[in-house]
Amino acid sequence: MHDDDLDDFGSAKNRQKEELGRRVSLLLDAWEWEKKSPLTYPLVSDYLEGRGLGLSRQRWSYLTNGNGFLVTDPDLLAALADLFEVPHAYLLDLDSAAPESLQARLTFVQDMRELRVQRFAARNLAGVSPETLQLITDAIRKSRAKRQKP
Repeated sequence: MHDDDLDDFGSAKNRQKEELGRRVSLLLDAWEWEKKSPLTYPLVSDYLEGRGLGLSRQRWSYLTNGNGFLVTDPDLLAALADLFEVPHAYLLDLDSAAPESLQARLTFVQDMRELRVQRFAARNLAGVSPETLQLITDAIRKSRAKRQKP
């Protein structure tokens, strides 16, 4: 095995951690939006214990932040998918696309995130120059366009 192979393997693992973290983060936002309250670690832990599974705070942090060790336990990921009411493949196969109904739900949540950023900026950046406001607006639009590419 060459050093390049190890680098590619490490990069692939990092991409997987980041993608899993992104997916779980979106699901947490969708949960909060739909249920009007956040999904906390104790609630997740209790749910998983009811299914005979354990999850430490540290491992939960890895999942939600996309850092640390890559969480690959299929039983755990399937149970989380059940909790979020999404297909198991959404968390188990990080190369899979989300089903259309889930994608619509997640796109809506991402749009709501961006709207919160825009509202925050509008409230807090009143004294900022028009040029800076334009740069912020352009960055938000680029982010949206990048996300909407197939």
